[in-house]
Amino acid sequence: MKTEIVKIDPKEYGLEVSQVATIEQAFLPKIQEREALAQMYEQLITTEITPELCVKAGETRKKLVKVRTGIAEIHKTQKAFFLAAGRFVDAWKSKETLPVEQMEENLSAIENHYINIEKVRKLTLAADRLAEVSQYTDHPASALGEMEDAVYVAYLQGLKVAYDAKIEAEKKAENQRIEAEKIAQLNDVRKAKTTRLVEYIDNYEAVNFGEMSEEQFTLIVNSAIEKRTAKEAEIEAQRLENERLKAEAEAKEKQLAAERARVEAVAKKEREEAERKLKEEQEAARIAAEIAAAEKAKLEAEIQAQKDAEAKRIADEKAAKEAELNKGDSEKVNDLIKDLTEIKSKYSFKSVKNQKMYSDVATLLDKVIEHVKK
Repeated sequence: MKTEIVKIDPKEYGLEVSQVATIEQAFLPKIQEREALAQMYEQLITTEITPELCVKAGETRKKLVKVRTGIAEIHKTQKAFFLAAGRFVDAWKSKETLPVEQMEENLSAIENHYINIEKVRKLTLAADRLAEVSQYTDHPASALGEMEDAVYVAYLQGLKVAYDAKIEAEKKAENQRIEAEKIAQLNDVRKAKTTRLVEYIDNYEAVNFGEMSEEQFTLIVNSAIEKRTAKEAEIEAQRLENERLKAEAEAKEKQLAAERARVEAVAKKEREEAERKLKEEQEAARIAAEIAAAEKAKLEAEIQAQKDAEAKRIADEKAAKEAELNKGDSEKVNDLIKDLTEIKSKYSFKSVKNQKMYSDVATLLDKVIEHVKK
């Protein structure tokens, strides 16, 4: 990999070639040393790597390190020189311009003598006016020293009027607050006095007793007391009436209780008599039912005996008739057995299939013969 050397143009920094000649001359030895090592570097990076080449690469790298650190040291020295030169130029400029500035200031003071006197006058006037208007406002107008006298007088008069109106409003509000506190306190006191009359005063919670005159308050209290007295009298009359009605009800209840006891005694006696008669009727019905059941069972037994005797008679007659018939058929039964036995050997077949069929027929005939015998 080839290394490219970058050239720096002093004109890009606003300098001429002649102005940077001493700087380039300071770096020249290290630059020449770097170029010599650069040639060795080009050879090393294009040669096949061997142990000897590795050693030469390490030696060359160490030499390049010394070149780099040497350039850094030259840079430090050159930069320190030019920084010191810059500070020297700054000091020279300050030293040479200070007398000029002092002469300018003195001439400016002469030039603006009357202007400065007017400025001082306005500043003093502004301070005096600020002290005066500060009695009436916390936010005075700006540029008080610039105002014409007539404008300032009107402005000050306006502030005084507004201030006096504000003070008057505050006094009025304070008096109203004090009056409201008095009314509220009086309202609390009077409500405490009327606690037991709450239900006899209309819209009690919304009434403000503190705003009433003593005469109005007395009328309301007396009216509530009269209502309470009338209510208590009404309650007492109702209590007495309730006690009277209760006594009458208790007397009537006792009378009704005695009547209920008498009616219940009669009803009990009638109920017991009805229960006795019901039991007698139930017992008579039970006995009659038992007798009827016994008679029914006897009749059913007699009917069943008759049916059984008739069925036996019919069966006996049928058996006797069947036995009589069997006596004439016995010879025919024997002939049937003989014919069936002869069929078993009467035919002969050649094919195995028909022989198998005939054997099966013989087996069936044996079962038929056995059935006939039974």
